[in-house]
Amino acid sequence: MGYHTGADYAAPEGKPCVAVRSGSIVRSGSDASFGRFLVLRAGGFDFWYCHLSERTVNGGSVRAGQKIGEVGSTGNATGPHLHFEKRPAGGRFGSDVPPTW
Repeated sequence: MGYHTGADYAAPEGKPCVAVRSGSIVRSGSDASFGRFLVLRAGGFDFWYCHLSERTVNGGSVRAGQKIGEVGSTGNATGPHLHFEKRPAGGRFGSDVPPTW
């Protein structure tokens, strides 16, 4: 088993995911590992939302509490959940920090 970044939060498919802070969506995409994902940049950090079933925004500014996607199981996932990471802005894979507020 490899290194697991971030934290996984089990939730029903389709449950809303909201922006943890006001900021900008700086990346939106899909890949084999993270499935559908968004990256929110705010306060010097990037917040990754992964395995989304839907993205309700793809770029631009968002406000704290705004719905930005829905929980899913896309990519390398065994069931519906939100994979959430907090990294320094522009940080590479493995640079995640504990998601404290």
